[in-house]
Amino acid sequence: MGHDKRWPGWLAGILCGLATPAQAEVAYGIEMAADPALHGCVNDDQPPGIFICRNVRFPDSRIAAYAVKAFPDTGICWLMAASRPEDADLMGQSIRATTDLFAAELALRYGRPQQRVDGIVNGAKIPEDETWLETLIREDREYDHHWTSVPAEAQARGIREISVSAYGLEDGRTVVHIEYFLANHDACVENEKKVQAK
Repeated sequence: MGHDKRWPGWLAGILCGLATPAQAEVAYGIEMAADPALHGCVNDDQPPGIFICRNVRFPDSRIAAYAVKAFPDTGICWLMAASRPEDADLMGQSIRATTDLFAAELALRYGRPQQRVDGIVNGAKIPEDETWLETLIREDREYDHHWTSVPAEAQARGIREISVSAYGLEDGRTVVHIEYFLANHDACVENEKKVQAK
């Protein structure tokens, strides 16, 4: 599934106790299938289905912004958080270390990620003198830890996949995006297709 590149977003992981999937707290106190309004999430000038959450129940001080994807017939089906932007070095050592730290924390809960990517995307034409950071900013590079499957306890919370990725901003700073793809995410994808077809 991979991370959702269309929405530069937001996440990191503080999970709560087990519950039934319909009421499971996934991260930051946000519940799968819930109405985003219940978590203070609003769609001010965002793409259809994307909501910015300003009042999560269990915030992480390292996170600058939170977002969810939701539609009326699915409720929340995806969560994303972005870390606070940090200054970056040309070889990306700092952002790689920050990304790895978030991934290591999640690994304590979900085990080691099944995939780790640090490379140029297929089809990218990279000038010889372009730096690691420049390729990240141009989205010609991926640096990503990906859980394609999670333990049964996490599945009971409605989590299907997790991605922790480095992103470059146009101003040269970097952020980490942490995304949770939930069990009802396929239904959201179908809704997105319908919106785009209009």
